Amino acid sequence: MKIYDVIQYEGPNDVLVYKHEAEDFNTMTQLIVHESQEAVFFKNGQALDLFGPGRYTLQTQNIPILGRLARLPSDGKTPFHCEVYFINRAVLMSMAWGTNAPILLRDPEFGINISVRANGQMALAVQDSRKLLVKLVGTVPSLSLGDLTRYFKSVLMMYVKDVIANTMISGKIGINAVSGKLVEISENCRRLLDPTFAEYGLSVRLFNVAGINAPLDDPGYQQIQRAIATAASRSIQGYTWQQEQAFDVARTAASNEGISGAVAGAGMGAGMAAGMGVPLGMGVGALAGGVFSALSGAAAQPSPSQCPHCGATLPAESAFCPKCGQSLLEKRVCRFCGAPLPPESAFCPHCGKKQAETCAACGAEMDAGGKFCPRCGAPRKEEEA
Repeated sequence: MKIYDVIQYEGPNDVLVYKHEAEDFNTMTQLIVHESQEAVFFKNGQALDLFGPGRYTLQTQNIPILGRLARLPSDGKTPFHCEVYFINRAVLMSMAWGTNAPILLRDPEFGINISVRANGQMALAVQDSRKLLVKLVGTVPSLSLGDLTRYFKSVLMMYVKDVIANTMISGKIGINAVSGKLVEISENCRRLLDPTFAEYGLSVRLFNVAGINAPLDDPGYQQIQRAIATAASRSIQGYTWQQEQAFDVARTAASNEGISGAVAGAGMGAGMAAGMGVPLGMGVGALAGGVFSALSGAAAQPSPSQCPHCGATLPAESAFCPKCGQSLLEKRVCRFCGAPLPPESAFCPHCGKKQAETCAACGAEMDAGGKFCPRCGAPRKEEEA
């Protein structure tokens, strides 16, 4: 059996656990543990002692179990199997992570489905060396940050996706505003992940979400960006979406035959309103109203009228209802007693008073109760005498 005088480890910082190649050494072997390291002594597969930073001589006072189990043969060799594992207790800052697949979400601000991805870094440290070796390392010769990434990738992605989705949906935060919640999201992820890592003797010292975004070629994200750009353009030019629609309708109507005159008249009305100081929105509203009126008058057919007495459908230009016989002409009433007047009646059949007469001077129609002509001012005939 080979005799080792000194057992120590000086390796890269991304190695979390390292099993020293020396095995079955005698009790006088020197063990050196550097700062930010711990060494665990294994005897026959059991973790028996833990060494902090310092220099140790592996003899009975350092390893009490050897005094009870091992009797050294004459050549100073032990028949029992023993090993030493070095544990890196430094905080490991460079553990990068990223979502393995985009998270499909419905953007709360625009109501559009988008694919969201995230990335960042996390810092780990060993909290319990014995638990780490027993539950995670086992019999493998080493454990690196790459190994930890593979072991915990699925559970890490589960918590990260859950926190991002809940933050955006519950807070109604869109993809363009979620960057303002990175600190909150990072802390929530660290709080959820720490108990899971603690089961294996590890502690999450820092969890950093560096960015949350959507792929540039994502159709939903492109649609959102176009909507934002269009809204910004309208804001700069000083009009709204509704006003833009009214302008589009006006342009379309002006290109159609038969209603260009009506549209031009509506546009003139809008221009006059703007010239008189009426706000643009009011002018555009009037323009849109005129356009729609012109469109409806030019394209829509008049709907058949109904009888106000029985509701029957009436032919065009009907004077009487073909069903109930009621007159559809405008009714006249006596200005003195209010009784209904037959069509073209000059006198009231109820009170006998004359409804109107003509002026002898100019021929204009005079009111029956008036003493002078409303047109030329001449007195009534009876007043002349």
